[in-house]
Amino acid sequence: MKIWSMAIIIPMMAVMNAQAQYNGESQLQDIHTDNTVFTIAKNTWDVQHRGNHRAIVQVKQTGIKAVKVILPWRRTDEHPENKQVIITELATGQVVKNIYPALMSREKGILVFEPSALPAKYAIYYLPFNYRNNWDDARYGPPWNDYLPADYKTDSSWLQTVKLGIDQLPQAGVEKFEARLSHDFFTSMGLIATQTETQLLKKKSVNDFTVFPEDRAFPIRLTDDLPLRWIRQPRKAAFSGQAMRQEYYCYQLGIWANKKALEEVSVVFSKLTHQQGKDSIARDSITCFNQEGTNWNGETVRYKVAVPADHVQALWCGIAIPANAKPGRYEGWATVTATNARPQQIKITIQVKEQVLPDRGDGELWRHARLRWLNSTLGMSNEVIAPFAPLVKQNNVIQVAGKQLTLNSYGLPEQVQVNNRQLLKTPMQFTISTGIATLALTPGKTVFTSAADGCIKWENNWQAPTLEILCRGQIEFDGFVKYALTIRPKGNPVTLSNTQLELHFPAQLVPYMMGAGLAGGKRPAAYSWDWKGPWDSFWIGDVLGGLHLEMRGGTYHGPLLNDYKPAPPPAWYNNGKGGITLQEAGSGQVKMTIFTGERTLQQDATLEMPFAMLITPAKEVHPKKHFSERYYHQDPTKVEQAAQYGANIINIHHNAVQNPYINYPFIERDTLISYVKAQHKAGRKVKLYYTIRELTNYTTEIYALKSLGHEIFPGGPGQGAPWLSEHLVNDYKGAWYTPVGNQSADASIVLNGFSRWINYYIEGLNWMMKNYGIDGLYLDDVAYDREVLKRMRRVMMANNPGALLDLHSNTNYSIGPANQYADFFPYLDRVWFGEWFRYNKMTPDEWLVQFSGIPFGVMSEMLQDGGNRWLGMVYGATTRFYNSDETAPGPIWKYWDAVDIGNKTMYGYWNEDCPVKCDNENVKVTAYAGKDTLLLAIGNFSDTLQQARLSLTGEWKSWEGQVQMEAPAIERYQEARTFTAGQPITVPPKKGWLVLLTRKESSR
Repeated sequence: MKIWSMAIIIPMMAVMNAQAQYNGESQLQDIHTDNTVFTIAKNTWDVQHRGNHRAIVQVKQTGIKAVKVILPWRRTDEHPENKQVIITELATGQVVKNIYPALMSREKGILVFEPSALPAKYAIYYLPFNYRNNWDDARYGPPWNDYLPADYKTDSSWLQTVKLGIDQLPQAGVEKFEARLSHDFFTSMGLIATQTETQLLKKKSVNDFTVFPEDRAFPIRLTDDLPLRWIRQPRKAAFSGQAMRQEYYCYQLGIWANKKALEEVSVVFSKLTHQQGKDSIARDSITCFNQEGTNWNGETVRYKVAVPADHVQALWCGIAIPANAKPGRYEGWATVTATNARPQQIKITIQVKEQVLPDRGDGELWRHARLRWLNSTLGMSNEVIAPFAPLVKQNNVIQVAGKQLTLNSYGLPEQVQVNNRQLLKTPMQFTISTGIATLALTPGKTVFTSAADGCIKWENNWQAPTLEILCRGQIEFDGFVKYALTIRPKGNPVTLSNTQLELHFPAQLVPYMMGAGLAGGKRPAAYSWDWKGPWDSFWIGDVLGGLHLEMRGGTYHGPLLNDYKPAPPPAWYNNGKGGITLQEAGSGQVKMTIFTGERTLQQDATLEMPFAMLITPAKEVHPKKHFSERYYHQDPTKVEQAAQYGANIINIHHNAVQNPYINYPFIERDTLISYVKAQHKAGRKVKLYYTIRELTNYTTEIYALKSLGHEIFPGGPGQGAPWLSEHLVNDYKGAWYTPVGNQSADASIVLNGFSRWINYYIEGLNWMMKNYGIDGLYLDDVAYDREVLKRMRRVMMANNPGALLDLHSNTNYSIGPANQYADFFPYLDRVWFGEWFRYNKMTPDEWLVQFSGIPFGVMSEMLQDGGNRWLGMVYGATTRFYNSDETAPGPIWKYWDAVDIGNKTMYGYWNEDCPVKCDNENVKVTAYAGKDTLLLAIGNFSDTLQQARLSLTGEWKSWEGQVQMEAPAIERYQEARTFTAGQPITVPPKKGWLVLLTRKESSR
């Protein structure tokens, strides 16, 4: 694997000072301490039952049965006493049997062992573990502990003798400590100071706390201990660094609460003034990421930083060096304050060079310049995203994405029209009851507060005798409607027996329903739900029109996944009193009621009741585009075979050579760039796996992100993969694990769904599109919402208007992805549903609603067990090239090309104008109509053999008596067969036919 080299390589001094010029290799230099050295091994060893760290010791004596060695290992991991030590003779690898761990502390170990050869060198593996050779996920089950337990098979008589004479034993010398790989190396920031060293430093301190200015090249790792580096170099109340013009320069202030716990720690910056006094870098160009920033939604945020007693807190600071800054020395101050301690001033000196850094430092990860991405607002706007058009408002009627929303006098939907169908039987109603009476709500005037091309907003104040309600609504260019109802008492407390939202639909227009506890399929005649399960939304409608409603009010509005299942929105849930009911009523209507039950509003209280709707389908389905875009999702280096069948879109998963680390595709670059260029030359697109859910342990900024408390990484039990235990130590949640080259591991940790990491993620997308030339992203069950997706789409459109987004979901993880991700559909090009979809057990209605994506404006592909190729074609779905050759879609793709399926019009069995009708409810037929041909995808959804008689309708009825019906031979699909028009077709269970209808020559 080739990793981009750093732009500046300067030899590292053994003793460093604040004036040194550091780089990405600086922290990897040898560490000389305790009469030994910590270094990176020149040759690696088998990690299994050995681990990533060892000490090399020299036994010079001869004729001895036991030798003692004192190992000043300065460990970060917790409970060394519970971990075994493995000792081998270095030359032969012979394992030493008799070992006595006399002392196992984090500072040092005292071991006694019986040498197998004398004199000889021995390797002491002090963090041995069981290496996981296969992928796994640390989120589920008890916390991992892969370390070998401290279980020794030591001879009892040898042990007894050793214990009696341990003080007289000869001692081995410690030659060095080795880390297998550079990624395993603890660095001087990861080796702990001893208690003696720490106490000595404490005694010297006269302040309430101690500030350690630190270079970005040495990320502060430890929170419970001081690092060795701060013991070995004199502390100065000053920081000095070198920067280039236009660089985003980062540095750290390490706060050690050496006297007491610190409350509300913050940093105040002065401007930085040039040595000649005239030029300066403004104060607002300097920030501390730990205390302030811009959140994922564009809001300004401030954070309270507290430091427990005897702990260390890293404060990461950034300076935006202007491109036109005058070269020279700039000086200023950073004042660190705490509400319960005296402030301290740190002098900041930055030497700005003549050289301009064009990318601000983004290309060299060690600079940490990308931390500024945490505060990015890239993609935030109301700009309309193609293919959608600007909103058009006329009075109270708004035209949106081929649909129409009409507001009533309350500002609520009076009618929703889509595909010339009116979805509401009566206007939407919101009612409030007190006791047995329903309050009379008097609307005010609907005032449009904003009318941009991409978003229109309005307000209406309703009045009742004891309450006032502010109704705020907005509609966006893609048909997404958002409401917020704010209820306030007028003076005295008010007891409400119920509040409810009520919708009435024409029954014939809403035959399907999904969500609110329903997996998805035919709508029941009656239904009730009480918020059990990970749902806060539902969809009701059919292919031509529907509504997706989400009840809001919590802090998370993304898909409710296994890892992200916050409590139900409190206003609607109301401590279990709320729910949803559905009932077929008279006059051919369906009544949907979303109620809250009883509650009391205190005098000064407000009740916020937000909800959102998406009018479906989000956009028009484009079968031609779907059939022309063919996905390859295997080893990127083996695409050529699939390309013979038309594979033209390559998804590069993580754990590929070109994209080895999950959700951080910024390390391996040259290989990826070369690959993208080669595929573009061959007329193929390349997309990357890149999501927000977990983040690799190879992330350069991982320690800076961890310093932000639980904003980005939620707290957790720690453990997981050994690397995490040894470097992050504790307070994290392990996640996806994948073995990577050289017996290392891509060991990720869980991310919070909504944080400033979203801003970084979007900037990362922008950077990749500019620098890699990728053609979009593959999303794998993500934990963000439509606002993020809109920002992503704007970035993609700006860089590559033809870029694509496809979403994969495991329904066992997302519990109904078509419902959970409904708000994503306006911006997706394809869905891949997915693991745990039991295709052979699903009814046609479940296929249509849960799987196909068609009611929402996209089309899908199959995954679980290779899908069902016969039933899938009823919905235009195949698998993609993924894993199994047996289920690969090559033969069916080849037939698509033979019949030019992309230029045929797709008529599903769900369409009223489908040219073919079937007399058997168990058999469904979708027609692909060309100028002179009709291709029929026939599927038997039952478990038994079925006979199906087909008839033509509409303009195709004129073909009757003149039709040839041929089922061509298609590998792994069907043998050639000729059928007779008007005669029953035998369809095997869970299988089907592709039948081509043509007119007989004599009839033309």
